[in-house]
Amino acid sequence: MLVKKLESCMVTNKGRFVDVGERAIVSLVGPESLDLLQRISTNDVTKLNVDRAIQTVLTNEKGRIVEVVSVLDRGEEGLLVVGQATDPLIMKKWIEQYIIMEDITAAALSDQFMNIIVFDSTESVRDAITPLMPAGSRVFEETLAKVRLTHVIAAKAFGDVTIKGLLEAGFARSERHEFEEYRVSHGIPGFPSELSASYNPLEAGLLQLVSFTKGCYIGQEVVARLDTYKKVQRRLVQLKMEELPEELPEEIYFDEQEWGSMTSAVRLRGSRECRGMGYVKTDSETPVDKLCFHKGGKEIKLVIDSLGS
Repeated sequence: MLVKKLESCMVTNKGRFVDVGERAIVSLVGPESLDLLQRISTNDVTKLNVDRAIQTVLTNEKGRIVEVVSVLDRGEEGLLVVGQATDPLIMKKWIEQYIIMEDITAAALSDQFMNIIVFDSTESVRDAITPLMPAGSRVFEETLAKVRLTHVIAAKAFGDVTIKGLLEAGFARSERHEFEEYRVSHGIPGFPSELSASYNPLEAGLLQLVSFTKGCYIGQEVVARLDTYKKVQRRLVQLKMEELPEELPEEIYFDEQEWGSMTSAVRLRGSRECRGMGYVKTDSETPVDKLCFHKGGKEIKLVIDSLGS
């Protein structure tokens, strides 16, 4: 009741937040947990400390994306691995297949935590909201497509306290479709539309989550070869259009040739304009305004709004 009263009377202008409690959360407990993640993911996680999270990509033998995760150090409670997908058992089982002789215990904990994303803020969020969060909560930042998102992980028992703190800090509660519009219009890749085993981290614009100096990990040779020899054949881009496709993914064409695939699309509120994301060939000579998709027997023009990093 208190939370509802706060929502109805507060004027909020610092940003918005959305509940993503269905996302996968897995704990790893044991002295070799960090070494394991170092061997099976793209980034150098040995620099992890208790005050920050490190983002990294779990990749398969072909260098394709299994999950994009944030790793948190909880001290004696072990590591918390927060993913993008909705089934923690998939991530748990994938990690466990590489636990051989190590003293590591993995557990799926999504049902024990509230996971909230704070977005659409023009100022630093982490320092502002941390003092207002319940004891034992974790506030960390992730960056995708150069856009900073702030996560709040708190025990579900403290859900009302967490929401109250965010409202008091000046943030407004948002619906899922509002976050989806923000995500797509800002080029933030999502799971499984842009982040899946169909793509590798370099295609997805996740270069900042890949270390080329830390040594071997699952899929390392493939990712390194793609980078060294400039063999990335497609790239994630933002798209502008006037109509939404009938379904996703939708094939993208250039001069009647298949040129890629649109993976996400939204209509902007209060506007006829639409935004999308998709993977297209990296041919630099392709005009950014000569792409299209087919709908109802006609061609719908696509314009590349910006290239992924």
